[in-house]
Amino acid sequence: MSHPHDLDTLDVEGVFWPAGEEEKQVAGRLTFSPNTGGRLKLIGRSFDIMPVALTNERPIRFNGDTPLSWITLDGCYTVRNSYAMGRTADVVFHVPMILTTLLFEKDERLDFSSIQASLRHLETWLDIRKLSRMSHGEITRQGQDTIPGHSSIAVNHPTAESASLPGGEVLLPFDYAVTGDEYTSMTLSQRAAIKFVAASNSEIYELFEMTGPVQQLLTIAADSPSVYTDIRFEHEELNRFREEDPGLEDHVRLYTRVRGSGLGGDATNLDPTKMLFTYDDIGRIEGLARWIQLANRYRVALEPLLAHKYQSTSFVGNRLVDAAGAADAYYLIRFGGEPGSAQTLRDRLIALALLAGDLFCDVVGGAEEWATHVKSARTDLTHAGERNPPRYNDAAYSALARSVYLMVILCLLRELNVTETAIAKAISTGFETLARRLHVVLEGVQPSGPQAEDPTS
Repeated sequence: MSHPHDLDTLDVEGVFWPAGEEEKQVAGRLTFSPNTGGRLKLIGRSFDIMPVALTNERPIRFNGDTPLSWITLDGCYTVRNSYAMGRTADVVFHVPMILTTLLFEKDERLDFSSIQASLRHLETWLDIRKLSRMSHGEITRQGQDTIPGHSSIAVNHPTAESASLPGGEVLLPFDYAVTGDEYTSMTLSQRAAIKFVAASNSEIYELFEMTGPVQQLLTIAADSPSVYTDIRFEHEELNRFREEDPGLEDHVRLYTRVRGSGLGGDATNLDPTKMLFTYDDIGRIEGLARWIQLANRYRVALEPLLAHKYQSTSFVGNRLVDAAGAADAYYLIRFGGEPGSAQTLRDRLIALALLAGDLFCDVVGGAEEWATHVKSARTDLTHAGERNPPRYNDAAYSALARSVYLMVILCLLRELNVTETAIAKAISTGFETLARRLHVVLEGVQPSGPQAEDPTS
């Protein structure tokens, strides 16, 4: 297994045909980049390509035979379609999803027995060090031969922890790779993965519901976007095929654009002490299983809360609107059906601030005044142009957005039953200057009073 920094690029030639129509084979070149996704360029004369490219079906599934492996291309549609009879055609398909190793038929479900994903920041967050090195200098003993010096690198394979989830089991396996030419260099590397083994075959989108929450958790813990670096599936038919062809891969690898694709980077130099919280802090594998269930419950809150982490640029005002919306959604999902639940955004923010705890309230300088500022700033943003000049500047929007973001994170951590020590560490690690920022940007600003609030705003 390779250990890429991001999903690998792909550039391979082969023959391709619409699934179920193998008689329509056409040469083509398949490429993939995490930045742009997949492209299939058909190669040949217009007369040969037209029966394939002029299909009435949109989207279309292709099968292919390449030096890499058998290939299934799903959801393809044309982005360039030019013909000149007797000449080479110029036909390009966009390919949203590339699956290696297996050929899926035209209407066959893309379902698998498990998913395994490698994610940026996972090893640092786990803080499991199983690589070690040892060096000894030359030793000469009187009357004996000289013992030459030597150096070694070793790995102690950790046990893959596991926990049960509705519909399957979540595991944390480790993989190791040795690279180098054995003359000038040799590198031993360790990678962890998140794996979910389903109780019964599940479609791809269902399996991503098990790994997507881990990507979100790592993004929160590192305060930096986590991205997929490898995605692979197991399929029940692979064992049978491998009996006929032992050289066949034991997994199906996925190439597709997912959240964070193309952001690049790696966790190699990330200091574990910079993590807001760690694997141990949330209760290890059992806590991770609880988080997966929580994240799926609060999906509509987490998506806007983390949206800015996966954008190269974003307006600070949008961050505040998204964060306030996420907090509102979180409250309504958790408490909305209870008697006496808060009816206004401001009251919901106050309730969540108190739930986040005393340390958070100290950071924001008191729940009630802070909630009034958040509500007022959000109203100014959603009714832009009605107040000139606006009460808040970009620095205020940024600090308020960051504080709402922190509040929702702390509420989620409390649902995982983390300790007060872990809560204090999260605040001091990533939000140590927030209290000062809020004091500076809000000094002298007069928010609208709570009595003027519309319950629907």
